[in-house]
Amino acid sequence: MHGADWIRRKAAGSLNPTQVEAALIQINEVWPADVRPLREVIESFLLGENALLRLLALSSISVT
Repeated sequence: MHGADWIRRKAAGSLNPTQVEAALIQINEVWPADVRPLREVIESFLLGENALLRLLALSSISVT
């Protein structure tokens, strides 16, 4: 699954799909191309992918 599809799928299973999708889109837009892909970072997050998605669902972020 690629880009926007992957983000939508991850967000859909979260507590706040709209907020998580917006956050992941913002992060993905500024994610450096020369580092480990965002998807891999999220899926291998040390405290668990669900914990990270929950944090995004309950917090607001601003990526500039």
